[in-house]
Amino acid sequence: MKVEEMEQGVIPTNKIVLGDAMIGLKKIPDVSIDLIITDPPYGDNASYGRMDKEIENNEHPLLNCQALFEFQRILKPNTTIYNFTNWKHYPFLTEFVMRYTTFKIRHMIVCNKSNIGMGYGFRNKHELILVLEKGTAKYNNTDFPTVIDFNMVQHDEDTHPHEKPEDLIRKLILHSSKEGDLILDAFMGSGSTAITCKQLKRNFVGFEIVPEFIDQANERLKQQTLF
Repeated sequence: MKVEEMEQGVIPTNKIVLGDAMIGLKKIPDVSIDLIITDPPYGDNASYGRMDKEIENNEHPLLNCQALFEFQRILKPNTTIYNFTNWKHYPFLTEFVMRYTTFKIRHMIVCNKSNIGMGYGFRNKHELILVLEKGTAKYNNTDFPTVIDFNMVQHDEDTHPHEKPEDLIRKLILHSSKEGDLILDAFMGSGSTAITCKQLKRNFVGFEIVPEFIDQANERLKQQTLF
């Protein structure tokens, strides 16, 4: 399905929609989403990894800010957003959240990678997740750590440069949702959130602007148990 084919107020459940997320988000009805897990373009206008891969719409960080306004509208009360970011942009992002949204910043999760990244002088070994709450969010665990160790995805020329491992997404979903909930990933990439939702009997909806990554995600979904 393409984003232009979406009906206003009708959620294409358990589908990844092709097209601009900002168009698609405006068609999702108010207070209809139980949890958001998303890894938007950070806006650093950079290429990534040994193969210098680029990400669409990565020119500036305002895309994430625009999405937050829609997230504020479509999330149900007392729910959570797990918003991936990096060390360069989290100060800007947190300042924006505090000044221009009604979200509460609950915490920052540090994702500690198993492998060291590329770089000169200093090489990255972590990513960040900004935890935002609409109202008073409920959680399923009492001992969820703020530093999570995880194994990096092994990349090749076809993989999404920011693909997140399913085991990391699984931890977030299990902490903040229940079976049957509807989870949104507005920047779905190659589908880690969708695959993990399917494994855990959650529903999902997502957007992705690159057709090849949707094809990858749908192939991965075919390998999982049916809903």
